[in-house]
Amino acid sequence: MNLHVRLVALTIGLTTMSSTLAGCGAAMGIAHLASPTRENVTEDQMVLPKRPSNFIDDTIAVGEALDYRLSGTNRSDNSVRFGVNGSMLKGVFLGVTKNISLTVTLQGDGRTVKFQYVAVGNWSTAKQETVDKELAEFKAAMTDKFN
Repeated sequence: MNLHVRLVALTIGLTTMSSTLAGCGAAMGIAHLASPTRENVTEDQMVLPKRPSNFIDDTIAVGEALDYRLSGTNRSDNSVRFGVNGSMLKGVFLGVTKNISLTVTLQGDGRTVKFQYVAVGNWSTAKQETVDKELAEFKAAMTDKFN
């Protein structure tokens, strides 16, 4: 293939790709206009029936079983941080954004667990009903693990 044909093919390919990306960007922009991003910060707590023997590792196991990604731990204050990032494909093609940060902390009494759940997203991803449902699922899994 000669150089001229290659340049024409490259130009057509780049034009097609930029048009596709522009279309996706426009669709994403329209989706964001239809459902603006919101933030929801929810705090809750529960009391465990007994002091856990290995709170950090057991909490990590609960979070990972529920598809939360471990963000970090702090053994000095008995806390575990998880994160969830929405699908890049949903973000590009559907305009759906979802980012979650969940911090689970065992309080000084050794039985009270505090939850701080921060959801940032659009459509229903950060609505109070969604946050309450996801936090209730996490708390139920914690109850199962620590009973």
